[in-house]
Amino acid sequence: MRWAELNGVLPQGTLYNLASTYPSVEAFIVNRSKALSATAGHGILKGCVGPVDADATDMTAIELLLDSCLAPRWRSGAQLMHELRYSIQVLPTGCAAIDTLLGGGLREGTLVEIAGETSSGKTQFCLSATATTAYRGEAVMYVDTTGSFAPERVVQMAEAEATASVGAWPQAPDAELAPRILRCVSVLRPCSVYDLLSSLDRLGAALEQQQQEQEQPQQHAGLQEVQGIGGFMSRSRDGRMEIGDVLRPYRMRPRLLVIDSVSALLSTVLGNNQHTQGTALLTAVGRILKQLAEQYSIVVLVTNHVTGAGPLAGVGGRGRRRVGNGGEGAAMDRCSSASAAVGVGGLKPALGEQWRPQPHMRVQLSMDGSQPPESGVRVATLTASPVQACGQKLEFRIAAAGLL
Repeated sequence: MRWAELNGVLPQGTLYNLASTYPSVEAFIVNRSKALSATAGHGILKGCVGPVDADATDMTAIELLLDSCLAPRWRSGAQLMHELRYSIQVLPTGCAAIDTLLGGGLREGTLVEIAGETSSGKTQFCLSATATTAYRGEAVMYVDTTGSFAPERVVQMAEAEATASVGAWPQAPDAELAPRILRCVSVLRPCSVYDLLSSLDRLGAALEQQQQEQEQPQQHAGLQEVQGIGGFMSRSRDGRMEIGDVLRPYRMRPRLLVIDSVSALLSTVLGNNQHTQGTALLTAVGRILKQLAEQYSIVVLVTNHVTGAGPLAGVGGRGRRRVGNGGEGAAMDRCSSASAAVGVGGLKPALGEQWRPQPHMRVQLSMDGSQPPESGVRVATLTASPVQACGQKLEFRIAAAGLL
C-alpha cells in the first residue's frame, strides 16, 4: 500500500515524514512490530530506517489507523450475493459454449487460469477474449511471454464477430475496424519474472492514480497526467515502447489483463538451486494479480502448461514429463506435489501446490482423441470454480472465425 492512498487520512506533516522514512505502509508496520518486540513494548523505534517526528503514543495511534485501512472488511453473505447478481459484470470469451461453462463468461475481479498441453488452444482462447473485449471498445493489456501474440489473428476474430453481430454495435468501415481494435490492445513482452513484477507494480500505480484523479479531478491533475500515464510505459527487448497507454486515448482502465503464459516466466525460478526465492516470487505474482483484479474490477486471464507422471515418477522424480510451450523449463515438474488435484487425462496444471490455490477459476483444455488435431476440435473441462459445478466439459472448435 502506498502512502499516497492515505492522503486526507493522516495529517500532511506526519504523512510526509512516514513516506520519507518507509517505502510503503507495510514496511512501516513490519518495522514498528519488530521495534516493539525488540524493546519489550517501550515504544522505542529501534532499527528504523530514519527518524519520524512523533512520540510513542502517536505512533501507536498511527499504527492502529493503518491496520484498520489494510485489514479486509467483513461482508455479509447477502452483500456478496447482491454483488454477484447486480454488481459483478462478465466479459464474453468469444465462444458462447465456454461462456456457459464459466457461468456467463469471465467475471471481473477474478483470476482465471487456462491450462493445457501444446496446441490445445490456450493462446487461441486468450486471443479470442482479447478480440471480443477490444471489439466492445474496452481496453486489454496483453503480456506476451512466449512471442505468440498475433495482432492479425485478433483482427480476424474481431471481423468475424462484427459480421455475426450486425446491428448490436455501431459498425465502422472495414478499413477502420483493425486500427480501432488494435488501439484498445497494449502488448508487453517481459524478459523475466522480475520484469513482470515491475510492470504489474507500474500498472497498479497507474490505476491507483487514475482512480484518485476520478475521485479528485481537480487535485494534482497535471502531475497525475505525467506520472500516472508516463510511468506505465515499458520497453521491449529491442528498446521500443511496446506497451502503449490505453488510458491516454480513452481515459478508461483495462477490463482484461492477459498473461500468456505465466508458467513460461515462473518455471525459470522454480526448482532451480540458483533461485532460492522462487516460491516467494510465485506467491508474489499470484497475490498481485488477484489484488489488481479485485481492487480495479479487472478480469485477469493467465495460461499455464500441464504436467503428467510417468511410470518412474516415484523414483527421484524421474519419468515425469511436462506438456506445454517449448522452453518453459522442465525444472517446474519437481515442484508438482504428488498430492495435487488430479487433472484431465492424467495431466494436471503445473507450477506446483503453491500456485494451485491462486486462480479463482480454472479451465483445462485437452485434445479430442477421437478427432485429428487438424480438425480444430478441443475439449474444455472446468476444474475449479466458485460458482459452477466442477467436472463439466464441452467440445469446441478452433476455426478461422474464432472459437466455435
